[in-house]
Amino acid sequence: MKCSRWSFLVVFLLFWQHGRAQAPDEGWFNISNNTIKGAYQHKVLGADLQGYYVYQSSGRERVIEKYNYNNTLAYAHKIPLDDRSIEIEELLVRRNDVIVFFSIFNGSLRKHGLFYMILPHQGEPSKPVILMDMDQVNNRARSFFRILPNDDLSGFSAMHENQHRPDETILEIAFYDALIQPVSNTRLLLPMTGERYEISRLTHDDRYNLYIMMQSLQKDKKLSDPERIAYKLIKIDRFSLQADELKLGSSIYFLNSMQLGFDRLNKRIKMAGFYSDKSRPPLSGVVLASIQPDSFYFDTIGFSKFDLEFAAKVQGYKSSKKEKELTDYFLGDLVMRDDGGVVLMGESNYQTNQTYVQYSQGFPIYREIIYYHYDEIVMVSINPNGSIDWRQIIPKKQTSVTPSPYFSYVTFAAGPNVHIIFNEEGRSKTNVMMYSISHTGMVNPRTLLNADASDAMIVPADARIISPTTILIPANKRKKKGVFRLTFAD
Repeated sequence: MKCSRWSFLVVFLLFWQHGRAQAPDEGWFNISNNTIKGAYQHKVLGADLQGYYVYQSSGRERVIEKYNYNNTLAYAHKIPLDDRSIEIEELLVRRNDVIVFFSIFNGSLRKHGLFYMILPHQGEPSKPVILMDMDQVNNRARSFFRILPNDDLSGFSAMHENQHRPDETILEIAFYDALIQPVSNTRLLLPMTGERYEISRLTHDDRYNLYIMMQSLQKDKKLSDPERIAYKLIKIDRFSLQADELKLGSSIYFLNSMQLGFDRLNKRIKMAGFYSDKSRPPLSGVVLASIQPDSFYFDTIGFSKFDLEFAAKVQGYKSSKKEKELTDYFLGDLVMRDDGGVVLMGESNYQTNQTYVQYSQGFPIYREIIYYHYDEIVMVSINPNGSIDWRQIIPKKQTSVTPSPYFSYVTFAAGPNVHIIFNEEGRSKTNVMMYSISHTGMVNPRTLLNADASDAMIVPADARIISPTTILIPANKRKKKGVFRLTFAD
């Protein structure tokens, strides 16, 4: 029997074996409503051996809570700042404490600040400390902080992206040690005169150098030119601050969307995604590029076309939709195979508009409704040379009149399978579904939570993997806030 393994997200190496997926052990944790009255948001931020951390917000008040696994509240610490622009950026769990990173935007001062608070496992929290104080921020919608912790808790990287004017984006990059002291910092200027950049992903290698992947659009090229769209990868050495650049593009294929990840077992940076034969058709195939971190060169770049049967299935999903132009498939995190291949997943996200006419005193009143769609998941296992091992489509159809936290999906690689979990859309109640996909592409669907018995809905985007076998997913059960636990066998 051949044995392989996958690594998922950034952290865990999980063994890949033959066999049918076993039912996971399930649990439910209740979330307190006493700390903040009227809290409308709760999300899992992380966990350790003693418990898990939850963020709750009422819009004005914000609190970080720690719950023990016996369902008791260990502590609740409010962020002692009264500002509606506060956004939680990251939580870093350490041996004796956790670090909460959050940002505050001040429009009148044109400033965007990144703060942190230390919450010890015992005792009172520290006061907020500003880490990065960015100015010339004209538009909150074009100013972003990104925190990337080191896996060994030796520090973290922080980056601020600011498109302060139409023709230029500024990247402020800083590396910090375990004491939150700066190791080094640098600034990159991205001129947007001939090109337009859109940063899509960051990752580290095993030396915690930073890699920034961005889509590049050449403004002087026609829409029908494949070379108009390319992807650039910038490497920043955390000590020397040397910046190197690689470009992935094609003169034949249109790169539809790309994802970035680090294969820790084989010590390679991976870029993988979908491509099309024309500028706006359905997907035509996949591409996988492997990069050696030290030399920073491509080891391999492989394009592979879908077979006619699968291409017809993808085309069939597109043809069944009513919108004229389908957006790109939105890619999830890469699942790394131990042989250097990857498993690529993309979800169909798009919007449709519908206009209604109502009459008031004989005059027509037009009302437009925007529908947000979260549909099928295309899943492809790619060999190290870029050829396709297997491919599947996970059927899913979700529609909302507002962007919904209850739609889309969460993925967890555990044991012999990759598990895809989502709410099955229903008229009044919904089942929570789980599709388990084996290393050969076999699909096993299962109802995790029955609508009539549980009346529960999960919040996929706010889920957190807390161990190689356990995932915690925020949920509402019979209109009460809680956390749904899934634990898979080793």
